[in-house]
Amino acid sequence: MYRQSPYLQSLARVELQAEQGSAFRLRRNQRQGGLCTLECIAAVWQDLGGDYSIAARRLLSEFNQWQAEIRAPA
Repeated sequence: MYRQSPYLQSLARVELQAEQGSAFRLRRNQRQGGLCTLECIAAVWQDLGGDYSIAARRLLSEFNQWQAEIRAPA
């Protein structure tokens, strides 16, 4: 979407420095070193600190649990 929108390309952007690679394993064409949207949100919340850090940890915990459920054999 970003590459196809001159409007989005004209906006300021933030580059996150991930401490580790993405835990998201369901998408096949994931960019090396990239994060999924949920992981980006959690990273920003973590940087904000306080209650946002707590929310970030909960969000990532739920995300990891969801991935485990999706990948579990039926």
